[in-house]
Amino acid sequence: MILETAILNIRPGEEAAFEVAMKKAKPLIAASPGFRGIEVRPNLNQPGQYMLLVGWDSVADHEDGFRKSERYGRWKALLHHFYEPFPKVDHFGESLMPSTTALYDKIGIGYDTSRQPDPRIADQLIELMDLQGGERILDIGCGTANYTGMLASRGLDMTGLYVSATMLARARGKHPNLPLLKASVESIPLPDNSVDRVMCTLAIHHFPDLVTAFKEVRRVLHGDRFVLFTAIAEQTKGYWLGHYFPQALERALVQDPTTQAVSEALEAAGFTSVEFIPWNVPENLVDKFAYVGKDNPEIYFEEGILDGISLFSNLGHREEIEAGLAKLRADIDSGAWRAIRQRYDHDLGDYSFVVAHTS
Repeated sequence: MILETAILNIRPGEEAAFEVAMKKAKPLIAASPGFRGIEVRPNLNQPGQYMLLVGWDSVADHEDGFRKSERYGRWKALLHHFYEPFPKVDHFGESLMPSTTALYDKIGIGYDTSRQPDPRIADQLIELMDLQGGERILDIGCGTANYTGMLASRGLDMTGLYVSATMLARARGKHPNLPLLKASVESIPLPDNSVDRVMCTLAIHHFPDLVTAFKEVRRVLHGDRFVLFTAIAEQTKGYWLGHYFPQALERALVQDPTTQAVSEALEAAGFTSVEFIPWNVPENLVDKFAYVGKDNPEIYFEEGILDGISLFSNLGHREEIEAGLAKLRADIDSGAWRAIRQRYDHDLGDYSFVVAHTS
């Protein structure tokens, strides 16, 4: 997503009328293809000045789409007479530090279309948590509670925690009796030593600070184990997706922690030992996360699949994704994809289960 920005200086005494007009104008811009959202904020230090922020899929959606539409004429008629002087408009690229809440509020729309719990991952989580019976389990970064709900359906005492209201609303719709907490992992609203196990699936790459998050996990954890399922940077680097979407994968590598980073953060948080267990994407994976198409690239062309994968929906620019898909389509049809797939064979695994012990 790119961001259109402008500082709007409003003629003295016309601020209230401008705010009314902006509200009337919003549907005109919101109807544009590629529109992501709009904010208009007053300057608290300079009366009569506002900051305009508009999210777009691309600069072209703004410049060639909205500005060349008939709706832009109506937008101008409503607003431009308020400006003095006329504002300078700039476009900014992707955030270097994207908001996890905003990201998953966006992904949460239609998330469950492609993201469903895979029983094999649930089985492994249960095995690695080494349950004896009756444990209270906290699932941090639970999303729409796919795995929280699956484990609860097997009789486990589950509580989910997530920061996105959109995702949690969907979770509550599916699991109305499941305890779900809206909070950041950096500030878990539970007492010290209040849960027996903590688990986390495919979420730590969005934690702003691993040490802070893991210290909170250690604080609330009374039992012995914290079990994670995650992508590790060394593994992500081996995805053939990098051949078709190199910039998106580079951004993913910035987010995905290394083995060393995870180990050091867990140790800094007070965990005494850490074990990494490589895991390879199986056939017919139910949970369609990033490397679901490892051996079946046709999956990436299924409707709705890319919307539930942050590599495509957040890290990849639309132009790159469209070009990469076109190249992938051509290579599948010609048979060239198979050779590319073989070039990316390695023995590091595709993802990892991580088991951190407190003693």
